[in-house]
Amino acid sequence: MKLKMFNCQKKLTTMWFCYAGVILLLLVGQSIGNKFGDNNSVWEWFLGHTMPSLSLIAGAIVALALKADKDSILIDPFFYRLTWAISFLYLSLVLLTLVAENLTSMTAIELINQSSLWLMPTQSLVAIFLGIFFNRGEKPAP
Repeated sequence: MKLKMFNCQKKLTTMWFCYAGVILLLLVGQSIGNKFGDNNSVWEWFLGHTMPSLSLIAGAIVALALKADKDSILIDPFFYRLTWAISFLYLSLVLLTLVAENLTSMTAIELINQSSLWLMPTQSLVAIFLGIFFNRGEKPAP
């Protein structure tokens, strides 16, 4: 049974913005606590790993919300679940990168610099599945 695209997109949008918001609040707190000193590369790292996906999601959901027939567009539940799971994994890895300093001998900046080893491959998958999910849909046959 197919799911309504707009409902799935709203759920995925909520997850992305809430999770990214939690990470943002953590990063603000760490910045206020001067964890990173005068190094602004942490903010460039965070924004580079979240804003492209958030921008895609926001643009796609607004475009779909403006369509009169948005409730007739359907999507396979597999794509929704897979996109949600990969997105959750990715955002969890971003969060883990910011809090994992106690688990390693690396400094926070060193950890963030090394995080491309696990974030880039995951981000590539996220981009693929978000692109499929936010651009795929079909109207039911009459």
